[in-house]
Amino acid sequence: MQRRKLAPTLAATAILTLLPIAVEPAYAAQSTGSSSGSSTSSPSSAATGSAQQQPNQPPGHDAGLRPGANPADPGSHPFVPSGQTPAPVGVRGAAPTAPPLPPGQSPPNAQATLTDLAQGMPYTVATQWPDQAFANTQNTAFPDKGQLTNGQFASLNFQDPQWVGFYRQNDRSIVVNLGASQNIRSLSLDFLQNSGDGIFFPQQVTYYVSQTGAAWHPVGSVATQVGTWSATPQTQAFTLAGLNVHARYVEAVFDARVWAFADQFSVYGYSSGQPAGSGGQQGAQGAGGVTAAPSFGQGQINQPVGPPGFLTSAQPNSGGVANMMLAYTDGYGTLGTWTESDFLPMVANISPSGAATGWLFNSVLMLNYGNLPATASGWSGYMQNLFSPNIQLSALNQAVGAAKTQLSDPAYKENVVIGIPSTDANPTNFGSIAPSGPNLDMNPAVNGQMGAYQAKSAAISWYISTVLQDWKQAGYTNLHLAGFYWLPESIDLNVQYDTALIQQTAQDIHQAHRLFYWIPFYGAAGIREWKNLGFDAAILQPNVSFFWNLVPQERLQNVAQLTQFYHMGVEIEANWAVLSANETLAQTAQNKYLDYFTGGNVYGYEGAAVKAYYLNSKTLLEAYQNANPFYNRLYGDTAQFINGAWTQTHFY
Repeated sequence: MQRRKLAPTLAATAILTLLPIAVEPAYAAQSTGSSSGSSTSSPSSAATGSAQQQPNQPPGHDAGLRPGANPADPGSHPFVPSGQTPAPVGVRGAAPTAPPLPPGQSPPNAQATLTDLAQGMPYTVATQWPDQAFANTQNTAFPDKGQLTNGQFASLNFQDPQWVGFYRQNDRSIVVNLGASQNIRSLSLDFLQNSGDGIFFPQQVTYYVSQTGAAWHPVGSVATQVGTWSATPQTQAFTLAGLNVHARYVEAVFDARVWAFADQFSVYGYSSGQPAGSGGQQGAQGAGGVTAAPSFGQGQINQPVGPPGFLTSAQPNSGGVANMMLAYTDGYGTLGTWTESDFLPMVANISPSGAATGWLFNSVLMLNYGNLPATASGWSGYMQNLFSPNIQLSALNQAVGAAKTQLSDPAYKENVVIGIPSTDANPTNFGSIAPSGPNLDMNPAVNGQMGAYQAKSAAISWYISTVLQDWKQAGYTNLHLAGFYWLPESIDLNVQYDTALIQQTAQDIHQAHRLFYWIPFYGAAGIREWKNLGFDAAILQPNVSFFWNLVPQERLQNVAQLTQFYHMGVEIEANWAVLSANETLAQTAQNKYLDYFTGGNVYGYEGAAVKAYYLNSKTLLEAYQNANPFYNRLYGDTAQFINGAWTQTHFY
């Protein structure tokens, strides 16, 4: 869920959004810019569809936060760069065919004909992290009806019913049953890329073979030859040639970072005529050792990136963060201005009598509202506000000092993480970061992909060094600067050097001996490789509070399993409606919030797991200040969960 403010516009010639979750997709006629001029629906538009409308924010209240949290807002994830239109859909060339046999290989006999052994054969599809809401979108919009082995290749139009769509949920495993042991010479899975509509080639396809369906042999992987930023609609056959193996079952494992579209799984070889289960020998170029079949596929590309289990505050890469609240600053008047009295009931658990009874949030993430201008002067103004006396960081330092006195804990320090403003707006005139320096042009359409990357990297490096200088000069005695936070909540697959920018930023942060934090949304691109991107700690958004037709128990269980597998923390999220004057509406929103606590108790992240708390701007503070027990209880419930005392086991 994007936390930066984006203009909610939907151009007729550009697909602008693919929300983190979508349910009950509706098809809005939108032009893809194709040469035929026909109106089509994109996976992106299907995803925004008719997801249940959430309550609008009150006028002027948290207007800069989480535009993506409202399914009616189409401004969350632009797949088409600003100012550009989607590339026209051309005519597909000849369908891929079997590659020629390598030198030294020959057919089993003179009469043998190389054929697609998979045609007409049954297959099964498994999903690494099944999610019902994503599956509903996928199965409704671009269903699998057996197309993958019918011998028909699709056109470049993603609405061609021959395409099967796979929506997020990480990896897929497709297993084809050839009916009998066959002599296999090459394997190929054919995909579409139309990046303007959120359809991307997999990073790679990994193939396995088996005689029995129980013991599997890896035979090789094929990486994409086309970057996800290539805007031209095109197909790619992920072909593994040069094989000479006998097997009855063939498996392909591939990733779906947003949408992956496949049309044919081809197994080229010679029919051996062997009955099913009669065995067969690995050829000279056959597979490696036997691998036992787990519940999901055989994929080696879906392995954990760290030790199993939740990321915890005791581990060095968390920087001591246990419970981290998000504090939005520098925007929307008092909502973006934090004082000592604002912070005190956030860092310490304050009783109704006004006494501190213990610590509450041990960490604070300071980040900007989305209305921050994407200019050097805008960033400078934000930093100046962040380090202003008696507000923001200064106020936090004062509040912690007051709480230390009340709690008789003189050695305590509050962890601080500072957000890095986003460069996703791609400004052409960012301005200069040095006296008489050149203007930084971050627009790849103007400055080129490499030039834009260099400009963004220079601005971020300047920002980090400036914050470090200001921090040192401020001399906060009650705060510890743990590190910096990356604001975009997904890798931008349309930007050629987005991964490189994250990795360069990580290098700058690590050279300063600080840590790098990230809070991606559920289903975001980059979740499984967060460690390789250079992040030290990643915390996953469940998004339950913003999509009320999700089943909280199912999503939170998925989140708990996924975060343990990928060694992440969990975010707790409150919808802005928890304080609605309409108590019926507020009760529903509160129930969604409390379900996160129950999920923590039931699925294990209540204890030591690192947690971040999205609370709009000052929602929890307003609950604390509210004399009505109906609203005030949110503060006590949150403190109970943070202290590991939440015992409820039923979900609302």
